[in-house]
Amino acid sequence: MEVQSTYDYVPRYIGARGIATRIAWDELKPGIGEFSPENMLMFFTGPLTGTSAPCSGRVEVFGLGPQGYPVPWFTRSGMGGRWGPELKYAGYDGLVVTGAAEKPVYLWIHDDKAEIRDATKLWGKGTYETQQRLMDEHGAEVRIAAIGPAGENLSRIAIINSETESAAGQGGFGAVMGSKKLKAVAVRGTRSLRVADADDLLRKSIAIKNEVHSLWEYMARDRLAAEQTPRPYQGRRWACSQQCTRPCAMYYKGVPGTVRKGEFHSGQMHCVGSMFPGMGKEHFYNWSLGFEAGFEAGKFANDYGLNHWDLLLGIFPWLRDCAEAGVLTDLDGMPIDLNNPYFWHQVLRKIAYREGLGDALAEGGFRAPLRLGIGEEQIKPLYAAWGYAGHWDGHGDHCNYIVFPFWIVPAMQWAVDTRDPISSGHGYGQTIMFWSKFLSEKWGLAWEKMIDIGERLYGPGNGRAMDPLGGYEAKAPAAVWHTLRSVLKDSVTISDQAFPRIFSLKTEDGFPRTDACTELSEKQ
Repeated sequence: MEVQSTYDYVPRYIGARGIATRIAWDELKPGIGEFSPENMLMFFTGPLTGTSAPCSGRVEVFGLGPQGYPVPWFTRSGMGGRWGPELKYAGYDGLVVTGAAEKPVYLWIHDDKAEIRDATKLWGKGTYETQQRLMDEHGAEVRIAAIGPAGENLSRIAIINSETESAAGQGGFGAVMGSKKLKAVAVRGTRSLRVADADDLLRKSIAIKNEVHSLWEYMARDRLAAEQTPRPYQGRRWACSQQCTRPCAMYYKGVPGTVRKGEFHSGQMHCVGSMFPGMGKEHFYNWSLGFEAGFEAGKFANDYGLNHWDLLLGIFPWLRDCAEAGVLTDLDGMPIDLNNPYFWHQVLRKIAYREGLGDALAEGGFRAPLRLGIGEEQIKPLYAAWGYAGHWDGHGDHCNYIVFPFWIVPAMQWAVDTRDPISSGHGYGQTIMFWSKFLSEKWGLAWEKMIDIGERLYGPGNGRAMDPLGGYEAKAPAAVWHTLRSVLKDSVTISDQAFPRIFSLKTEDGFPRTDACTELSEKQ
């Protein structure tokens, strides 16, 4: 183990995505495989991680991603939770892991002390038990990133999980950890961070928080009303990152098990995880597990260490469509029935342990039909590109509402990325659909205001990027603008749900400003 100063890279490269990509360019050898010991597994924070900056605190994971198809090329995955700030408090901006252990190990980092320790007794355990055992060993304040059986068995859709549902999901980096026999990374940091001007940072943080939070209140009022419906297990709204001021998850506690009767589950549910219960028979995701069984299925997936996105938008809809088409009606003798919680549990277990047909499904939803030689027609409508199920695109995404001409921008982003361009897609496609009249005639911004904002953001003559009648005009400048902003967000590590600030409901012209950042907003 060795320590290297990040001053070797800054200020030319700002934080996570910038530094990690530079390291990969310099040191990642051509021709190696995603499961080769030489593959570099990198965890990087950004300059805002661990500070008071609103919606900061994430960590980015990098390396050759096994999920990618046809090439498992260098890519990234984001993770919330408190692991990233803890690494900063231990005195490190990032972590680069190379090589492979002969037997299971975990990495223990406590301030300036880093040790490789035996993890034989943790191997085979789920992500929850692994974290609990390491907390028992090192104290309740330790932060842990761990893999489950899916990562150990090199599933290409294996995640790295922290806490109850903060995960580096896309990319398959749990399998990279598994190939290195690295079960977990446990971190405890007791140091404080120094900033150049603490008073100015705090002042601007409060101002930005107020602007971001005001938009979140509008969004929650309409779009998330169903999610906020009181339930007997509902705890509190939960932010996936340490400094997030707009919590988009819900923490539930004491949810009774359906498959494992007598057990009770607690934890977060957010983003695509809220689809486990099903969306109703009129929806594309038309299974009906109910909240308890759906929540339990989500916890099983997290514990096994499996990617929610690929499961819910790829594998399970594919199984349903195959059954309806008569090309695959059972899974190792068990009828395909997405209304049966026991079926879900069996599928998740088979994928995690590569049992029966689960061995093919562990290759990911796009690779599975290619390997099995069945259901290839059924998989095509679900995946946009590169082995990733659709996300804010006009082809494979059946859960997010986006229309022409706005899907042109994410289509271009898909074309040049190495995975689904979710952070770029959120910045443009999701933001336009959420803040326009498409979502709410009551408070959505007028198209005239949006086009004017487009002129200011993307340059004179490019306002039609936000025009519903604009066709293909000005979509390329918008795609470039948001793709570069995505790189910036992944470098300083802030939420792509909150940034970039494009629209505001507090200003007369709809352009975002705060009392501390008006001049900066005008320049943007």
